[in-house]
Amino acid sequence: MEGEKVLTTLGNGDPALEVALCTEATGGPHLELRRLSWGDGVGWYRQQTLQITVAEAEGLLLALRASRSKWKARVADPSRKVIPFPTLANSPEKPVRRAAWRGKEKRAAGPGGEQPAGVARETRRGEG
Repeated sequence: MEGEKVLTTLGNGDPALEVALCTEATGGPHLELRRLSWGDGVGWYRQQTLQITVAEAEGLLLALRASRSKWKARVADPSRKVIPFPTLANSPEKPVRRAAWRGKEKRAAGPGGEQPAGVARETRRGEG
């Protein structure tokens, strides 16, 4: 190996991940992802090394950026409160339907088509 430059080390404890840019006389530059572990009496040592080309690193970077919202952990702000949205499952009554063009309220009919108890049937003008 002709030369290497450690770009960053991720993680403060054991294990850590080291990212290094390496150049070789025979080939072009490549990146090495190194899993480092700590051993008493030995110090830090490489447990695993993955070599990737510059093109692979670019592809990996693009894929991680594109899918960031899927894998990035969302941390909830404890100072904010979530108000639960009401659902029909929690409601004891049938839902109220409103005709937007008439402005009238109409209770949803029961399974047999009957109106709920206590709701008078509306009559149309000229009828009844």
